[in-house]
Amino acid sequence: MVNVPTHLESDDWLNNPNFIVFGDSLSYGHELIDAPHSAVISGELQPSKYSWPALLGASNCSVPGSSNDRIKRICLHVTADLKPNLVGVSWSFPERAEVPDPGTDKEDPNGDYFNTIGHWIQGRKSKFNISNWIKRGVKVPSSNLWHKFIDIYYKIIYSDVYGAYRFLDNVYMTQLHLESLDIEYFMVVPSYKTLQINDKYLFEYENDMINLDKIIGSVVRTGRLIDWTKFIFIENETSKYNGIMDIGKKFNDIGEHGHPLEKTHKFYAEHLKDATI
Repeated sequence: MVNVPTHLESDDWLNNPNFIVFGDSLSYGHELIDAPHSAVISGELQPSKYSWPALLGASNCSVPGSSNDRIKRICLHVTADLKPNLVGVSWSFPERAEVPDPGTDKEDPNGDYFNTIGHWIQGRKSKFNISNWIKRGVKVPSSNLWHKFIDIYYKIIYSDVYGAYRFLDNVYMTQLHLESLDIEYFMVVPSYKTLQINDKYLFEYENDMINLDKIIGSVVRTGRLIDWTKFIFIENETSKYNGIMDIGKKFNDIGEHGHPLEKTHKFYAEHLKDATI
């Protein structure tokens, strides 16, 4: 059986087995008319037919709230089973992470062992607040300790550099996997900010001989392993590396809960269609 999230276990989502898109709520179509916020948070999950993957004719395997860890994990499992001709990977923001879920029975092989923490703070740990926790309100054992762990993780452990490294590590592993299966693919980022550390692009640290080893050596070296020609960006006067969030903000087409709306998805689909076909 193909290893997909629970709400995709039927074959209804697989309208085109030769073209599959993996991602989070941005590619899912969260807040579009047929995927309202209320339905998503209640667990009534069905990717929008107005999302950019649907407009391109792809099977949409995106899951709201996904971290890059989860996007990679689902992509590897599904593509190993189905071996589609084309894959699109819509990466999330680096600060999200996948960790063991304290509410899961570790002895239950059918349980979802993973849990996503973090939110769209876009790599700025000073903006983190425990109320932004993805699964806030969910009752888990020792919830006070769990909240404290998340708070400590973002305020003490997490940094822009660590987020960038994990993002690149996920990208590299996914690229190696898809290439090993001879699957054609493209990748996108949510925003140009995904590629920045302290408002400076990852690529601009290449010649930083002072900080290279002490601060971001692993980021720079891992970045060199990435095939950046597989990424599709939108260039404008602000940046060469824009994603769907940047376009949505430019169009003033962002929903109440922070997701791009129909005009943006349509524009983005047209851009990707021109770049991939």
